[in-house]
Amino acid sequence: MTTVGATAALSKPAPPRLGRVVGVGFVAGLWLMLNTLAFAALIFPGALADRVNIGMGLALFSSMVLAAVVPFLSSYAGMVAGVSAPVAIVGLMGIEIMGRSPPEAVVPTLLTAFAASTLLTGLFFMALGYFRWGRVARYIPFPVMGGFIGGIGWLVIQGAFATMTGLKLTVHNLPLYLEPAIALKWAPGLVLGLILTYLHRHRFNLFNLPVVVAVGIFLFWIVAELAGASIDVLHAQGWVFGGFRSEGLGLPFDYVAELGRVDWRAFAALVPLAGSLMAVNLIGTLLTSNAIELSIQKDINLNRELRATGVATVLSGLGGGLAGFHYMGPSRLTQRFKVGTQGVGIVAALVCLAVLLTGDKLLPYLPTMVVGMLLVFAGTDQILNWLVASYGKMTRSEYLVVLLVFAVVVLVGFMEGIAIGVVAGVILFAVNYSRVSIVYSEMTGVEQRSNVDRSEALRQILREEGSRLFIIELQGFLFFGTAYRLVYRLRDRVNDRTRPPLRYVVLDFRRVNGIDSSAAVSFTKLCQYAQSYGFQLCLAHLSNDQFALLEREGIAEERRVALPVSHPDQERRSGRPDTASPFGARIRRFTDIDHALEWCENHLLVTVNQLRGGAVDPLEAQLRRTFPESVDVAKFMGYVVAETYKVGDVLIRQGHESRDLYFIESGEVTVEITTNGGHNLRLRVMGAGTCVGEVAFYLGRLRSASVVATAPTTAYRLTADALDRMQIDDPGVAAAFHEFMARQLAERLSDTDRLLEVYAH
Repeated sequence: MTTVGATAALSKPAPPRLGRVVGVGFVAGLWLMLNTLAFAALIFPGALADRVNIGMGLALFSSMVLAAVVPFLSSYAGMVAGVSAPVAIVGLMGIEIMGRSPPEAVVPTLLTAFAASTLLTGLFFMALGYFRWGRVARYIPFPVMGGFIGGIGWLVIQGAFATMTGLKLTVHNLPLYLEPAIALKWAPGLVLGLILTYLHRHRFNLFNLPVVVAVGIFLFWIVAELAGASIDVLHAQGWVFGGFRSEGLGLPFDYVAELGRVDWRAFAALVPLAGSLMAVNLIGTLLTSNAIELSIQKDINLNRELRATGVATVLSGLGGGLAGFHYMGPSRLTQRFKVGTQGVGIVAALVCLAVLLTGDKLLPYLPTMVVGMLLVFAGTDQILNWLVASYGKMTRSEYLVVLLVFAVVVLVGFMEGIAIGVVAGVILFAVNYSRVSIVYSEMTGVEQRSNVDRSEALRQILREEGSRLFIIELQGFLFFGTAYRLVYRLRDRVNDRTRPPLRYVVLDFRRVNGIDSSAAVSFTKLCQYAQSYGFQLCLAHLSNDQFALLEREGIAEERRVALPVSHPDQERRSGRPDTASPFGARIRRFTDIDHALEWCENHLLVTVNQLRGGAVDPLEAQLRRTFPESVDVAKFMGYVVAETYKVGDVLIRQGHESRDLYFIESGEVTVEITTNGGHNLRLRVMGAGTCVGEVAFYLGRLRSASVVATAPTTAYRLTADALDRMQIDDPGVAAAFHEFMARQLAERLSDTDRLLEVYAH
């Protein structure tokens, strides 16, 4: 027992040491805190920059909540989350509000918008995760994602330069940016940001960021000391943050009391930006979760991540905070050091809390160039990922969509970029999907036939005339782009003078997922072709809902049931008359491909027999064409008994003994099987000149199916006793009979092999 217990103890992985958890959590917290402070500088842009203390407090609070809550609900306990780059969209809210509201209403309106958009984002994520709709985010076109995220990267870089210089980065302000006094403010941050980007992409180490930040702060204060600049001068000239040492971080007033000053009309104008914030955070959560899943080599449940992020975001919103999602670097670090536990998130949250409580003493000494450096790093990394690295991973058209969305965001605006991205995504999908062939297979009536057994004479006619029947099996989703490819394909076949003129076109919709209303126009064109060129258009496996779309375009059907193969001069009609629509006589609908082929074959045989003056021969005449000339067919007829059957009469019953087989002289019988649920399933139709019941007859097994007359039928029955007498008294006749049966079975096998070969190609 002791040995077993010791073995079990050794096989169980030991929990990570507390010191390692604290160390990794502290490094992750530094990464999280530094990025949070950098993104916080984007929350109050331009004239609102003096309220940066509010932004930093809200951002730190939000990252603290996300870091503490997400690991306990996530698929991976070592997940680290916090405020991220989409905060740049929050900054756009400030720009929008300043142009609409009086000065005293700007901050209360913005804070209300922050809280509302965060709550909505959290509830949206929770709903997606709860109803397991996380996969819908995967349907967002990848190029559109790239353009959005690249555009956010540009917004972050714009915020970086605005933070370092106090000037918005525009073409109009470029001359000012080149002035030496201004260039000294942004050039060091740009250089350090590019260095950090290089290290992150080519010499990745999670310690790169805190080390470069520390070096930047150290060098700044060395130069400031050598220049003899005081803290007040540095703050006045915008070299460091300040102005909130007495206020602290977070809200410097009673927010509830300020609600009365909210400009609700301007607040309503922020709804589109709030919607875009939700969408971009969703994209970020999706992409980051997928990247972390690949990096840590553990399954990540996207719906669970959405629920985890949603709960944390709601809690952040209740405190007036911001939305965020997972951080790739710190989450990967926990796997690398094997500390995938919630303790890392707790320590990271404590780091943010410590800065939140004491930051008013430290952050006034934080150089704006260091924050700008972090923003340059974040924005540049996103642009490189989506505008440079993605170049070789996309088609040319997809990459052009990325550039288009990015260019509109940069030159026009973020909301316009989203609108263009949606339109471009729809167009790209339509163009790309229209290139997918909707034709699964093409065959003629020579390769594919219905499950109707016919005499050798009728089979020969179908072999000769079957190329007049064109069968197209469709697949996928039909809309205007793909449906017109079908029109072009049929037009090519109609104009092909090297092949016989078309008489019948069968469209099989069995593999079609759906039909868009725009596809009905293409089917109207097909009906016009059918009318002009004189062929029948047969639709199989088309649902009522799908056909309703065609009916709205004035396309009506004339349903015709299959002709009995023994009565080629008769045709039974049902359904709407030919005059129901201009195309009524040229379009027919069938429940399945087999019934459609049967109708076409019977109709073709009717026409050919009328031209050739054909009629159904007696069984003796049919057999005389197939038996050897030396065999006296009249002797064979002495061993069979003629029987007549009305519609619905049963020749063979499923489950009964097989003591006889039947030669169909005229009429029609159907082979059907009764399922366990009591439903009758049609397997095959047998006509004049065929034989039914031979397999069970030869093998001596119980009948596997029933045979029912579906038209007035005359059949000749051969019993097992009669065959035994034939083999004794007339062995030559018996040999001819067995040869006839072998040809029948070989013909069926040959048809099956030919059909399989066509499908294989």
